[in-house]
Amino acid sequence: AREQEVRYAEEQERKEREREELRRRQAERTADSEQWWLKYQTKGGNKQHEIAKWKARLARFEKIVNSSTAEGEKANAKRLAEQAQAKVEALLAQEQIQEDD
Repeated sequence: AREQEVRYAEEQERKEREREELRRRQAERTADSEQWWLKYQTKGGNKQHEIAKWKARLARFEKIVNSSTAEGEKANAKRLAEQAQAKVEALLAQEQIQEDD
């Protein structure tokens, strides 16, 4: 019986290590996809990098709003998403004005 308990504990540990490794790999992939805006470089007055960064934030907050079950977290993410949306729109309008000049 003791040997069986030890085997069971070792199996549980192994499974937990595998799950942790899976989580770590998933986090790396998510970080790459959530920071896609980093590849944009700011060129003089060009705001593409800034716009891309705010769009990424907006997407992240919207994902939280859609997936969270905690009301406080959901409300906070919704507020931040609204702010990010306003910032994106302001940057796009600012860029449009600069292009028209």
